[in-house]
Amino acid sequence: MPLRAQWEIASKYGHPESFEQFADRFEYQDFEHFLDIWAWRNTFIRELEDFTHMAEAFSRELAAQGVTYAEAFFSPSDFASTKLSSADIAGAIRTGLDRAGETKVALVADLVRGRSPHAMLTTLDELSEVREQAGIIGIGLGGDEARHPAGLSAGVWEQAAARGFNLTAHAGEAAGPESVLEAIRTLGVSRIGHGVRIIEDQAAVEIIVTNQIALELCPWSNVRTGVISEINAHPVRQLFDAGVLVTINSDDPALFQTSLNQEYLTLMETFGFSRAEVLQVAQNAATAAWASPTEKEHLATALTTAAAL
Repeated sequence: MPLRAQWEIASKYGHPESFEQFADRFEYQDFEHFLDIWAWRNTFIRELEDFTHMAEAFSRELAAQGVTYAEAFFSPSDFASTKLSSADIAGAIRTGLDRAGETKVALVADLVRGRSPHAMLTTLDELSEVREQAGIIGIGLGGDEARHPAGLSAGVWEQAAARGFNLTAHAGEAAGPESVLEAIRTLGVSRIGHGVRIIEDQAAVEIIVTNQIALELCPWSNVRTGVISEINAHPVRQLFDAGVLVTINSDDPALFQTSLNQEYLTLMETFGFSRAEVLQVAQNAATAAWASPTEKEHLATALTTAAAL
């Protein structure tokens, strides 16, 4: 969500810092520090209107970048202290997205590592009741992968799959290639959030390529959290050249001082991606998207048109 929209909400609850002071907090020492700041930021999101306000601002920012379709994560269980139900949070987010209306945004619900299977299933039950109205198309697993391996959530993911949700999981970010392989093996995901550390294991790369598991790569996020030391060291080029179904994403763009356009520009300026290769990455995103067949056809046509210009 745009940082200024987040600051506006924090100010609503009496946060005394200026926007500049607030923005300065989003510099991270490492991944653990990012998780701490994420949790701190969430304490200022307390009412349904807060979710609506931020979702509307987010959608307008996507439209300003020329984004026509997005699949965006939200983490309702991070706000359990508000006593708001996951279903109501999803509805409030959808209200904000519809209020903006220019970009079509589907939602992926992050059930968050570290919660009990029972708590995850409760969230899944609540979201299942409103999935159509809220436009929830998938279930994801974020949080601290080093402390909470994917296999602990296998039973929940089996339930989600049985209900027809698409499945993804963050892995290979704060933990190594084995975390990616465990997520694939135990959760049955079709996409991996980040997955950047599979570059450490050629066998893992080959498994990803063979099974056409899409990687939701977020280069600047990896640098900001210290997963990658500097942008030049990011393995996006090696992964792309190895035949991985690479997609480019912005993670939490405001919290990492980036945007989707910036991520694509980085491919060209830092990693030497040609225009044709950038279009291929965009086509990969359309291929990996969980959109309807009609929407995927529309995306493919738009990319074909762009390639011809």
